[in-house]
Amino acid sequence: MGHIVDDDICQPGMLVSTFWILGKKSRIPTLWVYAENDHSSPLPIAQSCYEQFKEAGGKAQVYRGAAVRKRWPLSVQPGRDAVCG
Repeated sequence: MGHIVDDDICQPGMLVSTFWILGKKSRIPTLWVYAENDHSSPLPIAQSCYEQFKEAGGKAQVYRGAAVRKRWPLSVQPGRDAVCG
């Protein structure tokens, strides 16, 4: 969601404002799935993105699940495929 290492979001302000734009342009309802131990987007950032999405008119529901035991298999390794640095 915009990071190189766990819990470190690159340009969080830009990320949050992007979700406002997505909410403005969204035409279908969305489901946001968030695990208790999600390291791709810390909870405060995810909440801000959700709030901006909804504020702009996006339709969304959030499902907050329990912590997952296994890491997502497609995680980006530090130094590889970095979006920002």
